[in-house]
Amino acid sequence: MTANTTNKKHLVVLIHGLWGSHKHMKSMQQVWHEKFDHTDGTEKDKSQVEETIFFAPRQNALFKTFDGIEIIGYRTLIELCHFIKTFHTNNKDAKITKISVVGYSLGGLVARFVIGKCFTDCLEIFKDIHPFVFMTVASPHLGIQFYSNSFFSSYILNPIKNFLGSTLLGTSGRELFIMGGGSKEPILVRLSKGEYLYALSLFKHRIVMANVKNDRTVAFYTAFISDKDPFIETDNKIKYFFEQNIPEEDSYKAQILPRIVDLNKLDVNERAPTRKVTTSTRRYIIWTVILTIAFLIILPIALILNICGSIYSYAATVKYRKMIKQERRIPVYVQEKIGISNKVNEFVSDTYDSIMSKNTKQDPYVNANDQDLSPHTSRKMTSSGDTRDDSLDNSFENNSITTSSDTKMWDKLIYKYSHIMDLNEKWVQTFHSLPFDQNRQTILQNLSKLEWIRLPIYVKFFNAHGAIIARSGVNEKTAQTGLAALEFSGKLTEHFLDTEHYTDIR
Repeated sequence: MTANTTNKKHLVVLIHGLWGSHKHMKSMQQVWHEKFDHTDGTEKDKSQVEETIFFAPRQNALFKTFDGIEIIGYRTLIELCHFIKTFHTNNKDAKITKISVVGYSLGGLVARFVIGKCFTDCLEIFKDIHPFVFMTVASPHLGIQFYSNSFFSSYILNPIKNFLGSTLLGTSGRELFIMGGGSKEPILVRLSKGEYLYALSLFKHRIVMANVKNDRTVAFYTAFISDKDPFIETDNKIKYFFEQNIPEEDSYKAQILPRIVDLNKLDVNERAPTRKVTTSTRRYIIWTVILTIAFLIILPIALILNICGSIYSYAATVKYRKMIKQERRIPVYVQEKIGISNKVNEFVSDTYDSIMSKNTKQDPYVNANDQDLSPHTSRKMTSSGDTRDDSLDNSFENNSITTSSDTKMWDKLIYKYSHIMDLNEKWVQTFHSLPFDQNRQTILQNLSKLEWIRLPIYVKFFNAHGAIIARSGVNEKTAQTGLAALEFSGKLTEHFLDTEHYTDIR
């Protein structure tokens, strides 16, 4: 290792979800920033710590999130490449050498598309950048499909929700519900193989965080990448048992420790205790009535907005969809836009036009072979030209600036939740598989070829989908269980950074 690493930067990319904007990722950036770059102020320490910089793409806010994963992904890719090139131009003595990517909700799927292009079509920019952590938070990896045990939900409510979701959210909605796809495979299936699976395999650590309750948008099973969902199967009336061995438990700013559900302690015969009606419960009931009335007013407005968004998205992407139907590919235009191949004579300023030119050139990308990965592969797949050092691939090296007891707790916890989907796990044997269609079975099978750290999180809040990343900001109203989960994700990433750093200097 060189004597001075202050010129080396760790880039963390934060990608928001449907109907969102970069502002939704500010809390994560704030919390993570506080966790990283923890020196004691001495020049020696500062020279040995890789500084973290954050980047949250801004070009896909609100209605633009209806446009579909591919076009959202290309916009994000162009923006990311411009950021990296501009950073290196403006900081001659600094170099981005490591990248971590975090995707929230739909952003997790967009992130998988983006990294697939980063390490293939845009390898010229990313060839010297080490893929480090890939994390998704409440992302529907297996798409969205509502399941239920009750007759009313199964045959009336869920079909309505499936129809509305796949109809009123533009192309993105159809993709999330894996509807249609024409002659091509659905995008979610394509994201689970080829260049996209290859790119995922390059990351040293892959993490998914899934809500177990109060997430009415993304169910546990799809965020967890699993065909098992104890919480759907038991109508979420099962008693929770939380992980007791939380590393660094004294350092949390949240008023409560993160509530990671111990899945192997779930018992179908042990139900959650029934609450007595208290003052807070009465208040909850009153608010429920108020929100129900408000919902009757807000729902029509929301429907109109979604319809308008879908129409706008459809009109804005006519050229793009026509190109897709004609099976004409556009990676070369992305390369030209970001300046890593011969430039064309002129570009228009709008991103759509820049990637939807009528002229075509041969696609420079050659599909990566689908490699037969073992069920729990933690090593990166390498191409013949990849010279990355695999000596750092041991995720459980006992080196950290934390205490030795914390290090051991981290190692045990990471190992446990890296193998939580093993067939011999008690909860896997106890609960039934959901009735997946062929597309979802294929996605699950492909993604399971890689090793993931899967974290089942309980957030005690009416809208856990937003609270798990403190989407509304960190303040006195922030759900403490959500803030704790956010802190935990930062601490886990910090642990991986410390482990790699102290492995490097040995």
